[in-house]
Amino acid sequence: MSDIRFCQINEYNILQKFINDDWKSGHILSKNKTLLDFQHLNVEENRYNFVVAYNSKENIFDAILGFIPLDQFDKDLKHTKNIWLAIWKKTDRCRVDNTLGLDLLSFLEDQLHPNAIAAIGINTNVQKIYKMLKYETGTLKQFYYANPKHKNQLIIEKPINSAPSKVNSSC
Repeated sequence: MSDIRFCQINEYNILQKFINDDWKSGHILSKNKTLLDFQHLNVEENRYNFVVAYNSKENIFDAILGFIPLDQFDKDLKHTKNIWLAIWKKTDRCRVDNTLGLDLLSFLEDQLHPNAIAAIGINTNVQKIYKMLKYETGTLKQFYYANPKHKNQLIIEKPINSAPSKVNSSC
C-alpha cells in the first residue's frame, strides 16, 4: 500500500532514482539536482512539487505526478492558482492498483484547489483520461519565424520565407 503525499525535501534522491529508472534513463532531472530544485522545489511549503505514492516497505515511490504552479516563477501570479502538470508515471510494479495515477491527481486537486490545470506533450492514454475527467484537450499549434539573417539554419531544414506580420505593441 502506498502513502499518497507531497515529496519531501529529503527525498530528492528517491525522486531522481524514480525518474531515471521508471520514467527515462538519463533524464536531466534525474541527474541535475540544481535543475530539479529550480523547477520543482517549493521553498515556501518545504517540499518538492511532486505528488508521490510512497512505498514505505521498500523506501521507493510507486508513482509520481510533478506539477509547476504558475507562481513558481512569478509571485504576481499566485492569485491565479493555475498549475502545469509534468511527469506523471506509475511503475510497472503497481499492476494491482489501477487507480493509483488518478489518486495522485485527485490528491493534487484536493490539496491545491487549482483554478486551471494544463499540460503539454501528453500521450494518447493520458488524453483519454483527461477526456474522461471532462478536461478540455486539443492540439498545440506551434509557429515560428526563421531569422533571415542566419544563413545556416541549425534546426529548420526548409524555412518558409515570409515576413512576420506587424505586431500591435499597444496591447
